[in-house]
Amino acid sequence: MLEQSIGCEEWMNKENYLTTGQLAKRTGITVRTLRYYDKVGLMFG
Repeated sequence: MLEQSIGCEEWMNKENYLTTGQLAKRTGITVRTLRYYDKVGLMFG
């Protein structure tokens, strides 16, 4: 789980973007699963 929530303006800042690998490590979800979620439209960005 992510440690804190961030506001929309802060989230939209490209400096705060995570790579797929970074997101996988932070969430415990595999890169393969994240890519699947993106493919079927469950993720945005």
